[in-house]
Amino acid sequence: MSKKCIQCGAELEDWAAFCDECGAKQPDVSNMSKPMENKQFGELKKDSKMGIASFVMGVISLYSFGCILIPQILGVVFGIIAIANKDKKHTLAIIGLSMSIIGFILLAFVLISE
Repeated sequence: MSKKCIQCGAELEDWAAFCDECGAKQPDVSNMSKPMENKQFGELKKDSKMGIASFVMGVISLYSFGCILIPQILGVVFGIIAIANKDKKHTLAIIGLSMSIIGFILLAFVLISE
C-alpha cells in the first residue's frame, strides 16, 4: 500500500479507485504514464507527411533562389493538401507553403532582372 488518498491522505491499495475512508474518487494511474494521450488533455497532433514534404520543397525552392520551378509547384500543392487535412497540425505545411510562394517571387525577380 503505497498510494494515498488525494482528499484525506489515508493509505490505499495501489489499484483502489475510491478511498475506503472518505469515499473520494482516486485518479486513474494507468493513464498517467502518457499525459498527452490522456482523455483529459486530448491526443497530441503531429504534422502530416504532406506538410513535411511541403516544408522540404519550400527549403529547396529558397535554397535554389527560385530558379528551379518544380519545388515551388510541389511545395504549394503539398501545402494545400496538408492544410486540407483537419486531423493534423498545419505548422510545417504553412511554413512550406510560404517558402514556396517566396520561391515564386524570387523567380519572378530573377526573370525580371535579366
